[in-house]
Amino acid sequence: MKKNDFALGIFSVLFGLAIYISAKRMPDSAGTFPKLSAMFLICLGILLIVSFLYALKKGKLTDNVKDTANKISYKKVIIILVFFISYIFVFEFLGYIIPTLFLMIGVIFVTGYKNIKINFITSLSVTLMLYLIFRFLFQVNFPNGLFY
Repeated sequence: MKKNDFALGIFSVLFGLAIYISAKRMPDSAGTFPKLSAMFLICLGILLIVSFLYALKKGKLTDNVKDTANKISYKKVIIILVFFISYIFVFEFLGYIIPTLFLMIGVIFVTGYKNIKINFITSLSVTLMLYLIFRFLFQVNFPNGLFY
């Protein structure tokens, strides 16, 4: 348990309360999902606070600086951010399937999974499955794009 987990728990509870209060102003059918999400976030925040207090009582807190197992690779974060920004710009032009496929392949590769065959199969199957679900089950229209 890290020392900043308490602050994160407090932030989660406050952010969840803000979402819940905002969702109260929505019509009942539109506000259901935000309210449920807010309650879930509040519960997770409370769980994080309780876990922090338990670790504090047991003396099992770690310094944030010394915890090398959870270091953030800012280079990877920036590369993934560039992928997402590029995705936003080419989505309308190329449609859904091609940019989403390349986005998933890129993100999976950058995060450390190097098996290209499995990466491609996973990305293609998830992309097509999401397309079919949103297109035919939820009846969401995607941009046609250049190729179809």
